[in-house]
Amino acid sequence: MSIQVGLTLIAENDPEYLARQLRRELLNLPVEDAKFATCEQAIGVRSAAIDWTRLFVTLAASGGVLSTLITAVQAWLAHRQKSKVVVEIDGNKLELTGSTDAERQRLIELWLRQHEPRILLK
Repeated sequence: MSIQVGLTLIAENDPEYLARQLRRELLNLPVEDAKFATCEQAIGVRSAAIDWTRLFVTLAASGGVLSTLITAVQAWLAHRQKSKVVVEIDGNKLELTGSTDAERQRLIELWLRQHEPRILLK
């Protein structure tokens, strides 16, 4: 069984370049897949445009994979202070920034505790 996690990149400069960088980083993790979302286009157009700000990451339902994903995104953001990534599972969102303060870390841990047991049960 697997679970899909949505990632939305919020960047001031060159979101396409940054999104491709982030995807490359994520594919080095134990994830099943990381695909860009597509935007619907006008009727009659055969291919959909890529939404460079949105990734869908498929995780295996095993312990620690979600924590690994969050840690990797935080590490990636540490070098990109003007960017954010919103992580979403079933409408529940967590906004990650390059900051590493204690309160932010506590919120991340609470969010992870809420979702990791569900991943193990799927």
